Amino acid sequence: MNPYTEKRVTPNKVIRTFSSNVSNDEFLWHRDQQRRRVRVITSDNWQFQYEDELPIPMEPGTILEIPAMEYHRIIKGNGDLVVEIQE
Repeated sequence: MNPYTEKRVTPNKVIRTFSSNVSNDEFLWHRDQQRRRVRVITSDNWQFQYEDELPIPMEPGTILEIPAMEYHRIIKGNGDLVVEIQE
């Protein structure tokens, strides 16, 4: 079970919503099979962390480039997190 819901808007773009009601334990370190470009739409104190780096704030408008097979995670904030993911 994923800690998010998503809606596909184009063949290579989704809008993904992470609920603030999801337990912190659901946000695990993971790797994606392909490169992703993530644009933050809505966030209140959520953070993103690449492996071996300090967390960075996920402010609305932030763009994250996530290389394929690189460990990363999301750190839960307040309210829901909404991002646009281009695959």
